[in-house]
Amino acid sequence: MTAMPAEANFSELIQKPKDTVARMQVNARRGLLLRRRDEEDLYLTTAAALHATFTQDHGESDFGDVPMPPWEGE
Repeated sequence: MTAMPAEANFSELIQKPKDTVARMQVNARRGLLLRRRDEEDLYLTTAAALHATFTQDHGESDFGDVPMPPWEGE
């Protein structure tokens, strides 16, 4: 069973950024789905969670053309 990301409206992120971002810390996937009214939804995650997911899926730390800062864990 896949854990569902926490969800919030984009306006919540603008109005209460600390409270909204804190909701992704309690989520197993550490992500937050931001719903937008007239645009495509966004997914907010931490760099550490992105790195862990990418290396788990691809077995490497090369993000291709995506500029990423050096990873402290390597």
